[in-house]
Amino acid sequence: MPNHFMRNHLVIPLIVFSVIATCFEWQQWDLAIAKTLYGWEGGQWALKDNWWFKEVFHTGARNLMSVFTLVVLITWLFSFMLKPLRVWRRPLTYLVISILVSVIVIAVGKRFSNVECPWGLSMFGGSQTYFPIFSEHMFSPSTSECFPAGHASAGYAWFGLYFLLTKHAPRWRWWGLLSVVALGLFFGGIQQLRGAHFLSHDLWTLGICWLVAVVCCPLLYRSEHRAKTAAAIQENLLHASASR
Repeated sequence: MPNHFMRNHLVIPLIVFSVIATCFEWQQWDLAIAKTLYGWEGGQWALKDNWWFKEVFHTGARNLMSVFTLVVLITWLFSFMLKPLRVWRRPLTYLVISILVSVIVIAVGKRFSNVECPWGLSMFGGSQTYFPIFSEHMFSPSTSECFPAGHASAGYAWFGLYFLLTKHAPRWRWWGLLSVVALGLFFGGIQQLRGAHFLSHDLWTLGICWLVAVVCCPLLYRSEHRAKTAAAIQENLLHASASR
């Protein structure tokens, strides 16, 4: 990978993410945003069971993204059998792994973190007490599966597409990144309007999926690294033979 890769794609984003996440907790932006949305909907989560938001934008969109993931997975499997697809085996391997690992990490986080959804809190018509994300309450036995945001991961889990395009079709990389971010924001926004998540839940999903995509990037560059290593070894051997 290029020398500046980790600085631009891991170190700087991690610093920015840490600052924004800290501000959300310190300034309680989650509550301010949720109270605004709750007020716009007339002091209730009026869109919680809305057919478009629940069946189409949530369930339907999730199923559609699952189909896209299945198509990528099947194409990857065929790359082991069909010669024209062989050249795409490594990029597809990276994309499949980054998607699946992102989804699994988010699912595990939801299973073991005890963070309430807005619609479950007493201040929003529910029965539970609000606690900041990283309070002791988060690590008690889970009664809710609201953190990180699962639906937003249907978009953000595709961050690997940006890195794949960066290496193989650079002029399209920003369009790939914009598409993934737009999907994540849309899916996350739908759930916030339904009262299913705070904005920071989506922020953490974005951060986790980005981190997974970056950590998996050596899968894209491994063959290139091996080729350079082999060339260097060959050059050293030739140099040693010539100097005898």
